[in-house]
Amino acid sequence: MSKGICVVIIGVVGSGKTTVIRRLSEVLPDAVMMRTFTTRALRPGEAENGDRYSLSREEFERRVADGEMIEWDEHFGFLYGSSSKLLDELLERHQVVLANVNYVGARAFQNKVPNVLTVFLSVPLDQNIDRIRQRGKMTERELALRLDAVKDEIASAGEFDFIVDNPDGGLDRAVERIREIILERLKSFNDDRSHVR
Repeated sequence: MSKGICVVIIGVVGSGKTTVIRRLSEVLPDAVMMRTFTTRALRPGEAENGDRYSLSREEFERRVADGEMIEWDEHFGFLYGSSSKLLDELLERHQVVLANVNYVGARAFQNKVPNVLTVFLSVPLDQNIDRIRQRGKMTERELALRLDAVKDEIASAGEFDFIVDNPDGGLDRAVERIREIILERLKSFNDDRSHVR
């Protein structure tokens, strides 16, 4: 039986999802970040920091065919996805499992995962543009494509349980607000479980 809840953090590129998840895993009792799977070779630090597992394309496709992946997508020739088997294992051992996916992946979590909580990180568009530019050099065309994707993701925000602002200088407030939301949901989850016994 599941010991806890899955919390999906959604947000546009540069919204601070990874930073927020790392902070939440430090301030919440018994919380863990769920790794994703990819066919891309891991960058330095990814294996040590626990962000991703690397699989061969054949193994990834086998897991998709077996129905193991909650969600998956292909970007720039590499496959990325979240494993239901891994999520189940983590939920048996931890009260809070934190997942970092895009808005399309978050919809899949909503459809397939019981007791999921979805939180969309919102950033003012002008600050988001600055954050995207700081990630590395890109042409104006690449920036325009990223901004089109950002607008699509922002339009999806209302589909999720909560929207939390994470403007420049607001990280501590955003983390604290999400922590409060999670603790309230966890209390409801535990109350419901105690009535079932």
